[in-house]
Amino acid sequence: MNENSSKKSKTMKKLEHHQLQKIGESLIDIPDFNLVNFELNEELFEAVTLAKKIKAHGALRRQKQLIGKLMKHQDPEPILNQINILNNDSKVEKEIFKKAEKWREDLLSEKNDALDRYNRLTGIENKTIADLLHQLESANQAQKLVHLKRQLFKIIHKDLVILSKKNMGN
Repeated sequence: MNENSSKKSKTMKKLEHHQLQKIGESLIDIPDFNLVNFELNEELFEAVTLAKKIKAHGALRRQKQLIGKLMKHQDPEPILNQINILNNDSKVEKEIFKKAEKWREDLLSEKNDALDRYNRLTGIENKTIADLLHQLESANQAQKLVHLKRQLFKIIHKDLVILSKKNMGN
């Protein structure tokens, strides 16, 4: 075996650099309060936070290249793990939001039948939802209707988040 077979080709090095740069670029879209959970070295953290402030295309491109260069000194595995965790949390939250909207619509259109199904799902009898549905029937002002529908959504969403956390714990 010769000495060159253990070395990476220029193409492989370039491919790895582009992959690291893409990982680094994805950090730009992550809010700072989440970014602190990533184990970034100080120089990379500062480069990412600066990139968030840059508006000029050319300057942003150069900053992304710098981030890619700094990623060479960073283990990408923990970063990818954190990104996956954030993406999964985001997917779960979107799913809960859609379910809450669906339940609100069902409760508004089907009333007691939907409320019975909802109570079976959550395992509790939610008197607040029953009260809100009653108030919605007697409300006649558009603003009051919107307010009550928002309240209903918030309660349903909160219940579904709690239910989701319970199911993840099992």
